[in-house]
Amino acid sequence: MARSQDSTLKFDHEGGHVLSDPQGYLKYFWPEEPDSECKFILKFLHDVYATVNELHQRPRILLEVGGGPVVDKLISASRVAQSMIHLDASVDALIEVSKVISGNADAFDWTSRFNFIGSLEHTSGEHVQHRFLSRQFLVGEIDLSIEDSIES
Repeated sequence: MARSQDSTLKFDHEGGHVLSDPQGYLKYFWPEEPDSECKFILKFLHDVYATVNELHQRPRILLEVGGGPVVDKLISASRVAQSMIHLDASVDALIEVSKVISGNADAFDWTSRFNFIGSLEHTSGEHVQHRFLSRQFLVGEIDLSIEDSIES
């Protein structure tokens, strides 16, 4: 479903948008209970990681580039990846991700995603959450400034 412009996005002078309220963004685009699109994506990822497991090619590191404040894909990947790198251009989004991976009570509540992923894995959401929080994380900022390094 297409969403209208929301106050959680601010526009810069060149017409691009920058995340200014990660939790507002998450509340707007990630409903408390996973919708059909979210379930489809998480089920797809579950099947991909199941195949990776069957092939015994467990990735040691998962790289998420441009993930914003969203961690549901990382939650799903925690089944096979021991370490995760989450990169984004928004410092505010990275602060939110840091809250989630440190178990901060002020972080966005991903409980329904832990529970859904747990149901796919035939385990509890608490087990999935514990596994996720036990992984190693590196959270870092991407510099999107482009400077012309070719002299004319």
